[in-house]
Amino acid sequence: MHCVFATITPKEEYFQSAKTAILSILEDTRNETGCIQFDVHTNTDETELFLYEQWVNESALQLHYLQD
Repeated sequence: MHCVFATITPKEEYFQSAKTAILSILEDTRNETGCIQFDVHTNTDETELFLYEQWVNESALQLHYLQD
């Protein structure tokens, strides 16, 4: 299994659009071959986004990176 934890800190004026963009790919990403888990969270003051991903292996993650 391959796990990824990412912290994204967009500029304040771009926070909402960044969050919307990530939320818009949630279901498609979860349905990709090899995706075990793909979740997004925010901190309480909504200045950071946190991605938690689990993939069956590195190859599945690399295929994810090739998606539009």
